[in-house]
Amino acid sequence: MKIIRRVFFALVTLVVLAFIAAFSYRAMGQHRIAEAVKITSPNGIDEAKFVNINGAEEWITIRDDDRNNPVILFLHGGPSEANSHVRLALAL
Repeated sequence: MKIIRRVFFALVTLVVLAFIAAFSYRAMGQHRIAEAVKITSPNGIDEAKFVNINGAEEWITIRDDDRNNPVILFLHGGPSEANSHVRLALAL
């Protein structure tokens, strides 16, 4: 009976450690990405809000290192950020 308890305790400990490692890895990745896309320019812009477009509330996000650059309105058909990878291509 003692062996079964020890094995069970070891398995639970391994599962808990695996969850901690996975969430730590995810948090480090999120921090690395946040640092990579942070806008540090004093003339930068980072706004996200709802705007009324033809009577519909639409969510817009405007981010750039220079607020004097023109805004490109990119419309996609998916929910959420279905084409968020396009942002990196437009940033070139």
